[in-house]
Amino acid sequence: MLRVIHHRHVIQFKMSRTIPGGGRFTTSAFLFDGLLIDTGGIYCREEFMQALRRFPPQLVVNTHYHEDHIGNNKPIQDEWGIPIYAHPMALPIISEPSTRLGMEWFRQLVWRVPDGSEVLPLGGELITPHYRLQVIHTGGHTPDHICLYEPQHQYLFSGDLFLGERVKHSYLYEDINQILAAWRQLSRLPVKEIYCALLGRVPNGQQAILNKIAYWEELKSAAQKYQQLGYSRRKIRRLLLGKEGLRSYLTQGRYSKQNLFDSLMGLGPTNGMGGLT
Repeated sequence: MLRVIHHRHVIQFKMSRTIPGGGRFTTSAFLFDGLLIDTGGIYCREEFMQALRRFPPQLVVNTHYHEDHIGNNKPIQDEWGIPIYAHPMALPIISEPSTRLGMEWFRQLVWRVPDGSEVLPLGGELITPHYRLQVIHTGGHTPDHICLYEPQHQYLFSGDLFLGERVKHSYLYEDINQILAAWRQLSRLPVKEIYCALLGRVPNGQQAILNKIAYWEELKSAAQKYQQLGYSRRKIRRLLLGKEGLRSYLTQGRYSKQNLFDSLMGLGPTNGMGGLT
């Protein structure tokens, strides 16, 4: 399912699909002054391409190499012949996604493996007809992850870095302290609106950033107190974050509350199942 949502200067293409027994999965691409930020997932390709023909992009940037952010690179490139940019670390994967993506069955089920596309390395900024956007390498979610900041309107396009003020889950490969460090860096920018791949437009961006930082810092502080009392990491996670949910079981712990807790506290994974209790 595709929804086209018009914000003041930004068009959001919200793409959703439901997996029976697995819940709903959502991502968004954004069009700003001819710049298409991410290209969504394969499952909405026909609707997305049809919608884009009303608003043809002039260039594309991928915030990172995940399947739901590069899924329609190839058909867009074939139709409009426009350049696609990404962080240099992402280029080998985006050009040949089958070499790194789709290895986990649940990601294959939800997103599928995209076709490869020709991608150019990002520099320090992207220039559109009317704006200059700063490219900010953040890592954390993936090593290549970038955000884009437009200073005139104070927009921050955050890819998969934000995802909410009180995020309680993470993937096994994510570095939560690196994400936290990135948000401390981004908090120095005046941000009016965040454009998040999961949530869409987030108003009061500066406060949302500060709230996100504060939540993880308070979580870490509380966990350290329980550690001093000798509590196990799983018991602390259950006390602070609650029991694991369905997606933790479906992904065999690769997406879980335990992963977030362990990464935040600088601990290795509890086991291959991520501590599913």
